[in-house]
Amino acid sequence: MGKKANIMVPFLMVTILALIIFIPTCMFASEMMRVSAQAKENFDDVFSTIEEVNQEKVGYMDSVILILDDQTTFVYFNAGATEVIVDVKGAGGINDDSYQIVIEKPSICDETLNCVCLLSNPEIEDNGIINQELRIRTDYMTKCESINYTIQINSCNVGSPFEVSSYTCNNGFMIERGMAKEEGFDSYFEIDRRTGFSVKKFEYKILLSY
Repeated sequence: MGKKANIMVPFLMVTILALIIFIPTCMFASEMMRVSAQAKENFDDVFSTIEEVNQEKVGYMDSVILILDDQTTFVYFNAGATEVIVDVKGAGGINDDSYQIVIEKPSICDETLNCVCLLSNPEIEDNGIINQELRIRTDYMTKCESINYTIQINSCNVGSPFEVSSYTCNNGFMIERGMAKEEGFDSYFEIDRRTGFSVKKFEYKILLSY
């Protein structure tokens, strides 16, 4: 029994240590898998289509399907802007929940150029009732492309409104899926995982229309 005990104690210690390392690793891997490979590849496809349309003559138009997994965001920053600010106006009544969504510009964006990004694993700071702000910070998983032309969207109100009258975008625009809802805000837009947009070339910009 003495020999067995001497063997079992180190074995149990090694097993416990392995679990201590393994469990956080699995949690980290799960967080990394929040965005599917399809959604990541789709960002490249959407950006490629925008680039191709920009190379065409004025008036040329194409279409794209934007795929967003839950709690992810497609965002466009104007050159020189440090953040995109979205004013969310509640529908009024008991559940009136007007607030701001603030998305900080990633450091990987060129400050002198416009920048389009897929936020796949952002850090969210919910200031809630304190100042009615949902602040989103990007991390190492953010994917961005800096560009020397302008992208605009015909409306920031993408999706179906839930207790909200409007989104007003400043310094660019964003299309988010499930972030405001997940953080407990009562006013938000619900968007399908797959959403179609037209992409049209104008003289000084590319216009996305929902």
